Amino acid sequence: MKAIQAMSLPFLLVFAPTCLAANDGFGAVTCNGDVAKALVGKKLSDEADAAVENRHKNLALKDLGGDEITDDIFLSTWSICGNDYLLTLRRSVVRDALKVPAHSGSDKLFDGDCTKGKTPVPGVVVGILVDQHGTDALPAKMAWKLDETSGKFVSIPVDGLTCARHGIMFPNGEAE
Repeated sequence: MKAIQAMSLPFLLVFAPTCLAANDGFGAVTCNGDVAKALVGKKLSDEADAAVENRHKNLALKDLGGDEITDDIFLSTWSICGNDYLLTLRRSVVRDALKVPAHSGSDKLFDGDCTKGKTPVPGVVVGILVDQHGTDALPAKMAWKLDETSGKFVSIPVDGLTCARHGIMFPNGEAE
């Protein structure tokens, strides 16, 4: 029995840190599966992005940045399996994940302030804007409001919805 214990200790010393580090929230994600569903409820690691990205090269994982929405909610953008996802995090736990529709050229990903007609929409709105040169208020093509209580994305109608150009996440259409 002591021989088994003696052999187990080096094994644990070598492999336990790897197993613990792999518990970064992306372990259950597969490119042919439901990425959003696999992420909700998972705790993301606070280790360096490069370490997480390197560990999940099979997912083509890349942290694209984020915004602190409230003291309690963080909005994080990730490229996973060639698609962009918006994640809401509360204490590093994914509350919701939204696969972002394609956005390049004139379609721009944004988060920020919007108005419906002349009435400001309260809270944070995310979605796709249609870029139009010469104007600061751009029409929304698709939009979701962030429910700050639940941390969930709620689809909202886009008729008459315009949003501030300064909320465009990747002004050049490319992730930085």
